[in-house]
Amino acid sequence: MDAAISNPTALLHTETTLRHAGPKFLTGRRNGDLELENRRATNKCTPICSLPPELLARIFRLGQLLQSEELDDNDSYSERDGGQSFEVLVTHVNSYFRKTALGSPVLWSSIIITSSLSSAEMCTYLSRAQGVGLSVRIEVSSSILPLTTKNIETIIPYSNQYRQLVINSSSESSAQPIIHRFRGIAMPRLRYLSISVNAAEGILFPSTAFTEAPQLCVVRLRGLALTLFSPPLHNVTTLHLDQTKLIPILFSTFREMVTASSDLRDLSVYGEIIDTTMVKWPGLADPINIPTLRHLRICGVSGDVYSGLLLGIVAPSLVSIVLKGIRELDLLPFTAARHQSPQFLMLQDLVLIDPNLTVDNYTELFHAFPSVSSFTIHPGYETSPEILQLLSNPVIGSIPWTEFRTFSIVVDEDLDDVVAIVKRRLEIGYPLERVRLGTVEPLSTLSHFKWLDNNVTLESFISLGGWPEADARDPDDTLFE
Repeated sequence: MDAAISNPTALLHTETTLRHAGPKFLTGRRNGDLELENRRATNKCTPICSLPPELLARIFRLGQLLQSEELDDNDSYSERDGGQSFEVLVTHVNSYFRKTALGSPVLWSSIIITSSLSSAEMCTYLSRAQGVGLSVRIEVSSSILPLTTKNIETIIPYSNQYRQLVINSSSESSAQPIIHRFRGIAMPRLRYLSISVNAAEGILFPSTAFTEAPQLCVVRLRGLALTLFSPPLHNVTTLHLDQTKLIPILFSTFREMVTASSDLRDLSVYGEIIDTTMVKWPGLADPINIPTLRHLRICGVSGDVYSGLLLGIVAPSLVSIVLKGIRELDLLPFTAARHQSPQFLMLQDLVLIDPNLTVDNYTELFHAFPSVSSFTIHPGYETSPEILQLLSNPVIGSIPWTEFRTFSIVVDEDLDDVVAIVKRRLEIGYPLERVRLGTVEPLSTLSHFKWLDNNVTLESFISLGGWPEADARDPDDTLFE
């Protein structure tokens, strides 16, 4: 049994068998009780039913995760019907499948509260979860319905089991609050919190959440949640501040949020955050010290936040910066004070998304971040011809990024510029080692494929991947796509 579970090939083969067999089994649900029982009896004789329950439960979990990824990709939580969820479907295949699924609490640990979720279904999930950590998602796209309110009230007493809590609400109302219902609740197992609020109605005051959340390490506050909700940030390692509504916070509040944890490693800032018409970013005059910060991500609107943060934080451990939507004038304060500004001496990874920069801007970036070894430009050719020109025609004595080893770019069928960069880096003695091409086409069909394949390691990608790590999966991290 242990050998079967530890054998990836066997696991993959069994998962494939289930994928092909499952639909045939599950159609029996639609054809009447007698036929259903006959199919169940037949299904019990299939080879997959000889698998040990531990292995079958792992396959069920894989199937559930695949369906969950499709829901995440399609943003279709409100369309989820309990009768169509993977974990429910497998209980109707045969008695062995049902027994295995009902004996696997983790399959029932994800609670998605929408207007279509019945109280009976939610109670069934809670019962079958048997005390394991819960992933709770509350989706309210319009005015909150009585059924949704009832389900929220039902789930609150289980807060000691929460490991993830996501609340996406179109509005927070003083008459029918959602977020404020969780005020003062203990969540001792909570590790991930994401709250998004688009509008507010009535008189609302900022609320301090939870009396206890010692394991909380990932927090996202989006929209009005930035001003309405104050979760405990003392142990947070990843913090997303998404100002999608033009309601700024005080600089002192921002400073308190990003320095609350002594172990903040990842900071993502969307929007201008503070009102620079009232208070300017203090920059070098009063920088924020975040010694543990390793990953920084910024997307601004008017542009002040880019230089404001780059000049205004001291982060000697920073290894990665992502800048989305940055424009020519956004960098001027930073580059003007570059020689006096904090030096990001450990920076290795620079990602630019939808940039609009000049040759001078890029040249300044070469000097400001001299140790970059991995550079990503997205989408690439059409928006950033200047950087391609600089990388393919560097001036001897002024080589950009001498540690530059990995280049990622979205491409069409023409790879002339990529080839030019690879050739030039070879000629000047600073060769690239890896080139990642953003394309849906097979790499072998692209021009110059053979030459590139002989000189660098070629890889393809479709999306930029997760953040802060490429393999991170966060369906609510949508603003930097």
